[in-house]
Amino acid sequence: MGRLTSNLAFLVTLPLIFLQAQVVEETSDVRSGGVVQTGSCKATIAPEAAHAAVGYYNRGISRSDKGDLDGAVRDYSSALRQDPCLALAYNNRGNALRLKGKLAEAMADFDRAVKIDSSLAEAYNNRGLVRRQRGDLEAAAADYTKAIELRPRYAAAYNNRGNVRQDKGGLAAAISDFSQAIAINPDFAIAYSNRGQARQEKGELAGAVDDYSRAISLDPALHLAYNNRGSLRFALGDSAGAIADFDRAIDLRPAYAMAYLNRGLARLAQGKRSEADSDFSLCLKLDPNLAGLVRKQSEAVKSRFGKPPSE
Repeated sequence: MGRLTSNLAFLVTLPLIFLQAQVVEETSDVRSGGVVQTGSCKATIAPEAAHAAVGYYNRGISRSDKGDLDGAVRDYSSALRQDPCLALAYNNRGNALRLKGKLAEAMADFDRAVKIDSSLAEAYNNRGLVRRQRGDLEAAAADYTKAIELRPRYAAAYNNRGNVRQDKGGLAAAISDFSQAIAINPDFAIAYSNRGQARQEKGELAGAVDDYSRAISLDPALHLAYNNRGSLRFALGDSAGAIADFDRAIDLRPAYAMAYLNRGLARLAQGKRSEADSDFSLCLKLDPNLAGLVRKQSEAVKSRFGKPPSE
């Protein structure tokens, strides 16, 4: 039985944002004012400016956590005007810009962060996310590897490097990275879900089911894990179980176009043509760029199961 579309290979962890306590620790020398030199950056900072920079920076974190990316960018920019050597602010502003889709600007911020502080593992990891989004897989892998060298127990970097290795077809290496991420953080739901997809692609179906189910038990709101477990259940002949998983993925993320596509394919295999067509229409309404994939996958299902009767 043919596989449904799964986009788990594109799942990445959220960029790590420093906690406020770490901000104070990292900038303790700056907050006293005076001449500050960090890496390639040297500046004379008045005590009041250093204090203001920390305030803007911490407010930027708060705004980012609340989804106010524009406000976060403004605050990080204000922090940098007060303290141009604050690598953490470049890193976090880069995160906000990446989430806004401004990849070139985000890249510039991550470049600046690592130039100021070459030991900032998070900036390498986050630059890797941008490079992967831009299709530069070799450079992304190099950034994740650098992040791991700087912080050997950096689970997110192992997970993200696993994604790149899977993109390149290195399933065994990808599974190794996902497994290392899980060994470091046994509650890392996304890594279980990603390893499940790699195992599914490698043909290790029992292990893939276990990984998807473990991911869901750790994070019941992880819609991608439901979608991908549904695709595997369909591949194993369990159309009803697959549809239940796609239903849950859609409940969790109503705008998730891929789940509508997959549910439509499962319904098409069951002979429920009108329901399948409804799902395909909803999928394309959410993401018109999937038109070619809808056409290709639906034809494959019709060929496999025969043309379903009209309802």
